[in-house]
Amino acid sequence: MSITELSDILNGYFSWNKSRIECFATMLISLIKVRTVNLTEIACGFSSPAKQDSRYTRIKRF
Repeated sequence: MSITELSDILNGYFSWNKSRIECFATMLISLIKVRTVNLTEIACGFSSPAKQDSRYTRIKRF
């Protein structure tokens, strides 16, 4: 399942803006990939061109 597909599904349940939905979808997919709740490892599982520190900060702020 891609981030876009999961975002479309989640959009039906939550009335969040697009960036928040995509961040949540990416976090869910990363949780499944890395099989841990360690935020640093989840940040590694993000498929994003941003730096790992930036991804980690975004997860913390969510």
